[in-house]
Amino acid sequence: MLDSREIDVVARTYAIPVDVGMPGGHGSAAEPEACLQGPSVGMDRLALELQWNATYTNPSWHNAIRFPRHDHMDIIHGHGTVALEFERELATLAQSPSARPCGLKSSPDFVISDMHNGITLSGVCMAFEGTKTQVLGASPGSRFWEYVSGRYSSDIPREQNYEYKYWEGIEVPMAAIPWATFSKTDDLLGVMEVNSVQMHAASVVAREQYGLDLEPHEAVPLAVALYNEDFRRLVAQVRDEEGEGPTIGVILRSRRADRSRQRYANNVAVPTRSYIP
Repeated sequence: MLDSREIDVVARTYAIPVDVGMPGGHGSAAEPEACLQGPSVGMDRLALELQWNATYTNPSWHNAIRFPRHDHMDIIHGHGTVALEFERELATLAQSPSARPCGLKSSPDFVISDMHNGITLSGVCMAFEGTKTQVLGASPGSRFWEYVSGRYSSDIPREQNYEYKYWEGIEVPMAAIPWATFSKTDDLLGVMEVNSVQMHAASVVAREQYGLDLEPHEAVPLAVALYNEDFRRLVAQVRDEEGEGPTIGVILRSRRADRSRQRYANNVAVPTRSYIP
C-alpha cells in the first residue's frame, strides 16, 4: 500500500496536484472531497483509493513487472559491475607514465571484496570468471556462524567490537545464488579473516593514505590486504613465480546511507602495489 508520507514528498517535490478519484457509488455528495489539490489531511484516504483503483480497476496491475529481489541474478550481476569498472580504471592507470616504474599491470592478479551478505562478492566472482584474476572474500575472524546462531559472545565491549558491527543487520542465512557461487564453483579462491585490531588499523590507513573516511568494519578488505598472514604468503608465492609483485585490487563498500554526499563513491576499488604498511 502507498504511504501517505511518500505521496506527500513526491507531490511537494514535483509540485504535482493530487486528485482523489472516488470509486463508483459515492454520488455527488462526495465530489467536494473527491478533488483535493496538493497534499492534505486526506492523504491516507488517497492511499486507500489509489490501492483500490490499482488493484480492482486496472487489469495491467495483475501483469505488472515486479522489482527483483536483492538476491536476484540480475541484481547480483549489477553489483558485479564494480569489478568491470575497476578493470577499466586500472587499465587506464597502467598506461600512465607514473605507473610504469612500479610495474602496475592492466589487470589485477587478486581482488579482495567483503564477504558481507555475499551479493556483491558473488557478482565480482562472476565478473572475473574465466580470467586470471583470483577473487578473495574478506571477513572478520570466525564470527559468521556465531552471528547466525545468535550465540555471539566476546570479552570485547560491543561498542568496540568491529567484528560484531560487521555482521549487524546482515540477512542470514546467505541467499542461494551467492552460496552456490562460493560452494559449487572455483570462482572464489578463499575467504581471509581479520580481527578488530586489524580492522581499526586498516581504517586509519584508509584515511591517511587514501583519504577514505571508513569505519573499521567497512575496511575489512583493506585489512586483509595489509595484515592477513595467509594473504601475505600467497602474494610472496606469486612474486617468486613471476619475478615481480602482483597487482591487488581492494573493493571497499560504505554501509552508511548518508555517504552519498561524501567525496568517494559507494563502491571504491583501490589498486595497490604495496600491501605491507
